[in-house]
Amino acid sequence: MKHTHGKKLLVRAGHLDDLATIHQLLMTEIDQNPYYNQITKTTEKQRLTPSYLKHLYTIDPHLLMIGMVEGKIAGFIIACPSQGAIIIDWALALHEYKPYLVSSNVLRKFIDYFDQNQWHKISAYVITKNRRPALLLAGYDFKKTCVLKAHFFGEDYSLWELPLNKTKPGYELGIRTGRWGCFKQWFMGK
Repeated sequence: MKHTHGKKLLVRAGHLDDLATIHQLLMTEIDQNPYYNQITKTTEKQRLTPSYLKHLYTIDPHLLMIGMVEGKIAGFIIACPSQGAIIIDWALALHEYKPYLVSSNVLRKFIDYFDQNQWHKISAYVITKNRRPALLLAGYDFKKTCVLKAHFFGEDYSLWELPLNKTKPGYELGIRTGRWGCFKQWFMGK
């Protein structure tokens, strides 16, 4: 790849020691994102806490799929399991690593891992003002199933889905903190 000077992109599942860096990069991206209104930014920052990321990690480290260049995070996907589907919460590719095709490579590994497993599809909500994620998803056979007008905080989103080949019985039920877990998160301020 152009401008890589022999450096390679490594795509792997998240590690516990990646979580702080992922969180910091994510908070910066949310603050700087030109497509989201202030209430969306505030809500996402409250939702995507370090404890939330750790919970995803404990369900399956591949829910935090990471692209690395020379030991540094170049991009990632954060996803959440929900009733047999995987929902992509956020995807980020840092601009300085653009020659590595981080978005494409991380998404490809993400799909490869979750296909032929216990999931029946991957879904992603894409704010309609941002066309780049839609183009990337379409390039990997995701289909736009609908446009949700005035959906999250009054913004329009399109729903993109990719059917998977579910080969394992049962389902991962996703985030299950229960009342006690919610109280602990509230009490601990996380």
